[in-house]
Amino acid sequence: MNLVLGFLLHPVFGRYPVSRDRADSLQYRLVFIRLYPYYILVDRQDMVVRGLLRAAKHLVPFAGFHNHSIVPVADGCKNADNRLVAILTFYPYDSLMNPKRSASNNRPAKTYSIGVNDARVLRTLWAKKSMSRIELSRYLGLDKSTITKIVGNLLDSGIIELVAEGTSSPSGGRKPTFLAINPNFGSIIGIEMQPDFYIAVQVDFSGRILYQTKNELSLEGTTVAEAALHIYQSIQPHLDTTRAPLIGAAIGASGLINPYEGIIYQSNPLSISHPVQLYEDLDALFDIPVLLDNDANCGAWGELAFKKDAIAQDDFIYILGETRRNQVYDAQYKGIAIGTSMVLDQKVHYGQQYSAGEFQSIFRTGEYLNQFSVSDAEAESYEDDDRLFLQVAHELSQNIAFLVNMLNLRQVILGGRIEFHPEIISVMQEEITKNWSYETPVDVKVRFSSLQELTIAYGAVGMFLESFFSLPDISHAKKPVNTLRLRSRAMQATRFRVEGI
Repeated sequence: MNLVLGFLLHPVFGRYPVSRDRADSLQYRLVFIRLYPYYILVDRQDMVVRGLLRAAKHLVPFAGFHNHSIVPVADGCKNADNRLVAILTFYPYDSLMNPKRSASNNRPAKTYSIGVNDARVLRTLWAKKSMSRIELSRYLGLDKSTITKIVGNLLDSGIIELVAEGTSSPSGGRKPTFLAINPNFGSIIGIEMQPDFYIAVQVDFSGRILYQTKNELSLEGTTVAEAALHIYQSIQPHLDTTRAPLIGAAIGASGLINPYEGIIYQSNPLSISHPVQLYEDLDALFDIPVLLDNDANCGAWGELAFKKDAIAQDDFIYILGETRRNQVYDAQYKGIAIGTSMVLDQKVHYGQQYSAGEFQSIFRTGEYLNQFSVSDAEAESYEDDDRLFLQVAHELSQNIAFLVNMLNLRQVILGGRIEFHPEIISVMQEEITKNWSYETPVDVKVRFSSLQELTIAYGAVGMFLESFFSLPDISHAKKPVNTLRLRSRAMQATRFRVEGI
């Protein structure tokens, strides 16, 4: 098989297999590309192989293969001159995905189609935590036989589990069993990427943090995708995948970001002034699907995903308050960095050009680089000066009060380093009340997210899971396509296949 593979690919891609007697251990650089019913082992950092990955995606539908997926491997081979081998061998699909099956069984692993009603059941259990079959039937308006079939498939897939028995009704009968999302079905990496550091967390489907870290990062001379791969390779040896296998990652970064297509249109901190399409590069480098969104939006996603009881059905604004190194035009400064995200009708509001939430104080004159009316020197030291902090806090709160009262927002949630300053809560309440037009008290809750420096990385996981369990919004022409695209992407490393509407 090796010889056949090498012969077939050599005219196009050049240099490939080497003998295993020259092999030594090499971690986290190799991935399998699925060309049903086999996998090809490739080096994901080789530029030629990136082309092969892209080519494989285009070959899949024409060659009659199933949709490709990628599986990580922790060792590989190097040749004598220390260059990585791009193509090593074919590996049977079943031996990788189902090692307990007999070698003679050459059938592919079972896949599960997720139609609209399947998605509704999953979404309901994700939102409500647990329900019985009877409760699902009543809540969703589906007959019992439909629920029984859907639940059977989802139990078989492992994404839901039986969690407890209820009590019998007064008339007797069988005790109802309750269903819930299986927290160990998978885990997701959440990454906050900044020019000089990153924060990463691994979180299971229940929101439990399995691993977290913060380290220095340099983006000089590298792309965002390559920096993300560096982060992934750095943390991968420390991840707990025995209980909850890794099924994806999500990155929160500053800038104007289209999460549906993976485009960063502009980002001052990342020095991006022209659109950069990241999903193609991320797919070529990673063995799991990676999603991308603005950092403040990730904070809002964290609230939507993991604090449903606190959010209820409220419209809210999420305020990310940090102290960072920033770049505006060709100048750099360190100081206040404020980002916001608005959630209306339980949806993050992006705007047509994905610039919703970009903040500049209405009192800013343009004389300085920072977002407020204070000087850049003051913006850098505001956290260490109580007078300066209160000045900035009042200016921020006056801007937010205008939006809160005009849009009838019910909550203001503050996250990031600003959580280390509890006085901001009373200042924000004061300015919202001042801006209110009526004698009756304004009904707005101001609170912290409680995640502090983890808010973006943890929120990025929330964005991934909300996409995984999302439902298409058929009331808007473009959103069903976008939502379906994001949900399909989030499910790539599982055995689920999303059906179109």
